[in-house]
Amino acid sequence: MSVKNENLIRVDQSLLCGHQKIDRDFFIKHNNVYELFNTQAKKHPQKIFAIFPESNKTFSYVDFEKKIIEKASYLKANGILKGKRICLVLPTSPDFLALYFAAFKEGITVVPINPDLSSSEIAYIVADSQAKVVFYSKTIFKKIIEAQRMFSQNFITFTDISDIKLTTATEHTKTSNVRYKYGDEAVIIYTSGTTGKPKGAVLSHLNLLVNSQVISDWFKFTPDTRTLCILPLFHNNGQVVTLLAPLNMGGSTVMVRPKTGLKSFWSLIKEYNVSWTSVMPAILSMILAAKLERKDSSMVGIICGGQVLNEEVKIQFEKKFKIPVFEGYGLTETTSFACFNQFPKDNRKLGTVGRALSCNDIVILDDDGKEVPRGTEGEICIRGLNVMREYFRLNEANKKSLRNGFFYSGDYGYIDDDGYIYFKTRKDYLINKGGEKIYPSEIENILFAHPAVDECAVIGVPDKLFGQDIVAFVKLNSDCRQDVLKNFFKDKLAYYKHPREIIIVNKLTDLSEIPKGPTNKVLYRTLLEYYNRKIN
Repeated sequence: MSVKNENLIRVDQSLLCGHQKIDRDFFIKHNNVYELFNTQAKKHPQKIFAIFPESNKTFSYVDFEKKIIEKASYLKANGILKGKRICLVLPTSPDFLALYFAAFKEGITVVPINPDLSSSEIAYIVADSQAKVVFYSKTIFKKIIEAQRMFSQNFITFTDISDIKLTTATEHTKTSNVRYKYGDEAVIIYTSGTTGKPKGAVLSHLNLLVNSQVISDWFKFTPDTRTLCILPLFHNNGQVVTLLAPLNMGGSTVMVRPKTGLKSFWSLIKEYNVSWTSVMPAILSMILAAKLERKDSSMVGIICGGQVLNEEVKIQFEKKFKIPVFEGYGLTETTSFACFNQFPKDNRKLGTVGRALSCNDIVILDDDGKEVPRGTEGEICIRGLNVMREYFRLNEANKKSLRNGFFYSGDYGYIDDDGYIYFKTRKDYLINKGGEKIYPSEIENILFAHPAVDECAVIGVPDKLFGQDIVAFVKLNSDCRQDVLKNFFKDKLAYYKHPREIIIVNKLTDLSEIPKGPTNKVLYRTLLEYYNRKIN
C-alpha cells in the first residue's frame, strides 16, 4: 500500500482476489468504514448526521459518535471482539446504526437480517454465518424464541436491544480503535434466495468504501447532500447509496422504514429538504399509483435499480413530478451498483443503465466464457474493487460464479458501441417461446401504458406446444376487462409476444397484490409458483 497526495491510499491489488482486480490504480480515503465516520465527525461535529422521523430523533455527528462508542464499549466488555460476527435482526433505527458502526470500530463483522423473515429463515442465517450474538427488537420476541429452539446447543447469545446495559461515560471514553485492514470482512449480506437457500455475500471494508465513494463522486454529492434512506438497512442499497455515499462528503440521511416512507414520500422530502433517494423500480410505480403531489423544491434526482425499470413508468414519473431518474445496475455481489446513467440528466442515454463505474469493468460473455461483439446479448460479467470476496462457505457456488477473473451475474444484456449497458432480465426470467427469446420487460412496458394498469408483472409458464408461453399479472386502478387489455397490444408488439392470459389480481381472493420482497422487488418466482398451483 502506498500513499498519494492528500493522504489518499492506493489500493494494493496484489492482496485482492482475481475477480476484484482492475488494470488501473485506485485510491481510497480511509482504511475502514468506521474511520470514514470518525473523520467526518471530526470535520463536522455539530452538523446533522441522521434524522429518524418515526422516533422524532435527530443526531449530530458528535452525538452519534458518542452512541457508537457506547455500543463499542458494550461489545468489548461482553467479549465480542475483532473477528467475531454479530447478527442485527433490527428495523431501520438508531440502535441498528449505532451497532453497525460500533462493530466496525471493533473489527467485528455485521450480518444484517430482515426482521420480517420467518423463525426458520432467521435461524438458518444465524447458523450459516457462524455468528456469536444476535441483537433483536422486542417486537419480534416470539419469533426469536422460536428461532432459539432450533439450536440444539446454546452457543449463540440472543440479546434484546432494549436490555443492553451501557457502560458509564468515563469508562466508554477509554476504548481504543482496533487496527485492521481495508480488505477485512465487514458485512455478510444474504441474498434473497430466489433459487434456493440464501447465499451470504462477503463484503469487505474496501467494497463498502469504494462503492460509496464512487457513487458520491458520480452524482457530485456535497456536504449539503441529504438522502432519504427508504430501503431497509439489511439491504446493501440502503447501506451504501443512502448512508455511506453521503457520509463520504459529510452529508446527512433521513432514515425511515419502507412502509412509512412510501405513505409520506413527498412530505418527508419537503420537510427535511432531501436532495436524493434510492429506490427499486416498483416504488416508482407505487408512488405514481398513490396519486400524491410533489411538494418540495430540493430534490436533485432519484437513483433507481435492482430490476428492469419499465420505460413507461420512468416517462410518466418524470413527466408528473419533474424529477430525473438515474437508472443503474448492480447486485449484492457488487456491493451495490456497478454502472449508472450519466449525471446530470441531459447526459443520460435513456433505455440504458449507463456506463461502468471507475472501480469496475463490465463485459458480456457467451456460454463458453468468450466476450461477444458490441450489440450482442449475453451474460453480464463484472470484475472490480466493489465485487464481493466470495459467497460464505459455498465452494461450489464460488466456482460457478467467480471464475476466469470475473463475477458471472446470471443477468442478460448487451453493451452498445458507446459503452452503454442494456440490462434485459435475469437469465432465469427470459421467456423462450418456441425458440423465440422474449423479455418480460417488453410486455410490461406496453401494459403499464394502459391507463387502467397500476402495476404489472409478466412470467413465462410451461406450455406443451411452445415450451413456454406468456402470462401477465396486472393490478388495476379502475375497471377493465381482460379482452380490452389483450387488444391493447395490437400494433404495439409482435403477435407472438402477446400474453396468452392476463390475470387481474384485483379479482383474486388469495393474491390481491403483485408480490414483492422487502425491498419491493417483484417476486417473479412467487408468481410462477402461484400460477402453477392455483391456475394451471
